[in-house]
Amino acid sequence: MIGSVRAWLILVISAIASAQNYPPRPIFPSDGLGPKEAGGAEILEAVCPGQVLTDDRIRCRTRCPQYTGFAESEVDWVLARVTRGHFLAPVSDDAILWIEGCEPHSRLYGGSILLTRKSGTWKMLWYKAGVKTDQCHKIALRTGREVLICIDDNFFPLQGYVATTLYAEDLRAPRNNWDVKPLFSIADSVASCGSDSRDKSNPDPLFRGYIERIAFGPQGMLSLVVFYGKRAMMPADVRSCSEGTDLSPAAKRVEIDFLFDGKTYRVAPQSRAAAREFGR
Repeated sequence: MIGSVRAWLILVISAIASAQNYPPRPIFPSDGLGPKEAGGAEILEAVCPGQVLTDDRIRCRTRCPQYTGFAESEVDWVLARVTRGHFLAPVSDDAILWIEGCEPHSRLYGGSILLTRKSGTWKMLWYKAGVKTDQCHKIALRTGREVLICIDDNFFPLQGYVATTLYAEDLRAPRNNWDVKPLFSIADSVASCGSDSRDKSNPDPLFRGYIERIAFGPQGMLSLVVFYGKRAMMPADVRSCSEGTDLSPAAKRVEIDFLFDGKTYRVAPQSRAAAREFGR
């Protein structure tokens, strides 16, 4: 039942994206690897010993673990991404696994597992639901220990809304995505057609907003290329949009740079005016 609901949501998202020209996925330099490329089966043995199944996917063959949202349910728990790094200390050998399944939409359909390796043996340290680490880039702190800069798209298909968020994740103090204060976020509501059930005579405006590209430069400099636009909507526009007319707002290109001070990111002086448009 859970799997069929999720499949239905994916079909809804795909249909909306096709009809309403959803924004493209950002170009992002992820350091994560596919499970087979990263030797994920060996690492996952520390999570579900003797229960790792490898075919077209790598997963635990057991039911959902007790510490997941769907404990004991017969739902696939699939390894989707592996990122290796020095997340606990400058010389530690660590891996963060993004595992899909065994969690509801409110927990982003998955969670992350942190493991560390000592004397050639992997040890699982924790599992955190909703800590999403499937698209992340490693940044070294002054100490040499690494933190992650991650990106995530959160879809609300029934509302026709998608939010793209860029955030930092320190795996020594992990926070699930709904508790993370983002470095930057932007929303796109084009697929909603501005429909507002509370007052159909006063539709919401349409927002076109997406990150085209994220790049990391010397000393950890972070650069975003963002497109953003807004269009007021009238009831007749909502009807026309709902019938398939593309009323996407014209979007302007904005560049925003962030500087890394060895601990955190701050908006670069030359980008402060542009960043204020997005509440930064």
